[in-house]
Amino acid sequence: MSLRRLGLLAALAATAAILAPGGASACGCGEFRGVVVAHGSSLYGVPWRIKAILPRDAGPGNAMFEFTIGDPEESEGGYFTDLPRPIPRALGLTASRGSEFDEFPEADLSGIAAGRVVLVRVEMDDGQTVEVEPTRAPERLGNRFHWLRALRFYDAFFPDSQEPVRVTALNSGGKVVEKLDFRRGAFR
Repeated sequence: MSLRRLGLLAALAATAAILAPGGASACGCGEFRGVVVAHGSSLYGVPWRIKAILPRDAGPGNAMFEFTIGDPEESEGGYFTDLPRPIPRALGLTASRGSEFDEFPEADLSGIAAGRVVLVRVEMDDGQTVEVEPTRAPERLGNRFHWLRALRFYDAFFPDSQEPVRVTALNSGGKVVEKLDFRRGAFR
């Protein structure tokens, strides 16, 4: 790994650590080594993906994740977030809102949820609700990187005319694992 890339990674890890678990700001930092733990398409078919940065690149004691939307070769939109390893039992979920990441009138709320979370409910300012089922990393990755087994990943899309005001993580019994409200520009 080049010194420039190593320095950039260290700066990103420091920024993400300050802002974690909510996430770091958008970055057009190039491609990082990692494994795709979740992927899909937006309301308008734009591809998204979440990568777990391999431990040797994230630094000791960290689990780093890259969230991107658009063609990975061309995408400038996205963010990084990190979690301590081992993954804290108290983790419910993280949530970061994005918008204006493509040419379409859509926005999203993405993040990481605890393994016990099976549904993420996003309440909007207009009273509507968006629900998404967070997914586990592929089994082969969970077998290789055991710390991934404790996590699920999600990206919920909605029209950019809506604003999320609350996000709730629910377990398989319908009990609330964690509820975050939007305050002062972030979910807390």
